Amino acid sequence: MLLSIVIQCSAKETCSLRSASGRGLHGFWFKQLHAIDAPLAERLHDDVQRQPFTLSPLMDLPLPYKNSTVIQRGQKTWFRVCSLTEELSTFLLEKWVNSLPDEINIADTNWRVEGVAFSPDQHAWARTSSYSDLLKVAYDLSDLYPVWHFHFATPVTFHRSVGHFPFPLPDALVKSWLQRWQRFSSIQKNLEFSEEAKTGIAINAYELKTVPFSYGSRTLIGAVGEFSLRALHLSPEEKSIFHTLAHYSFYCGSGSKTTQGMGQTKVEI
Repeated sequence: MLLSIVIQCSAKETCSLRSASGRGLHGFWFKQLHAIDAPLAERLHDDVQRQPFTLSPLMDLPLPYKNSTVIQRGQKTWFRVCSLTEELSTFLLEKWVNSLPDEINIADTNWRVEGVAFSPDQHAWARTSSYSDLLKVAYDLSDLYPVWHFHFATPVTFHRSVGHFPFPLPDALVKSWLQRWQRFSSIQKNLEFSEEAKTGIAINAYELKTVPFSYGSRTLIGAVGEFSLRALHLSPEEKSIFHTLAHYSFYCGSGSKTTQGMGQTKVEI
């Protein structure tokens, strides 16, 4: 099962948020996880190459000023937790959500939990699916859609041998999605997307801006905004695979540091 849960919160008091909420939420996630199932928490924490989840930062907060965000009492925010495996999705639904306290601390700020959303009618970023469902929909509908529109809600950047690259080139996007699909997919069919096929996808349009994203003592530059890709000369099979991966990005994110808030992606057709 693929799962995206949204937790809606409000600030308990007026304060200044000085630390990066993505890293703070990462710490909160593992603290809660460890309290419920310490062996699972340790396994996920230690295996950095196989972490089957993504986390957003705190969303819909005021813009920071001089590295500080002023939070008024009652300020609404939300964050989401996505699971990429059946084991973790079951754990989230049966244990993690039910163990959430009424009040939580993220990035040294106290928040009151107002609700949890599991479906799009409750929140636009909440949803459930499965690897087989994504494949089925792709093979049924991909011929209808030559253009895919993406919204990057948090900065997207891509790790390179030297530094990071803050622009979502088609090749880099496909590589990041495909690696996670092959690592965590629960079905036998493994997707393949050749180097030649990647040349059959072109940038259609974009309206992006670069913004800094802080985690710990480091700052990465990433792109946020709207972005679309067009199929130029893909076979029906290749088009279906790309359609599948594009929708998978909603759960797995795009690029680097997706477990600390970067690369939150939504595809729109």
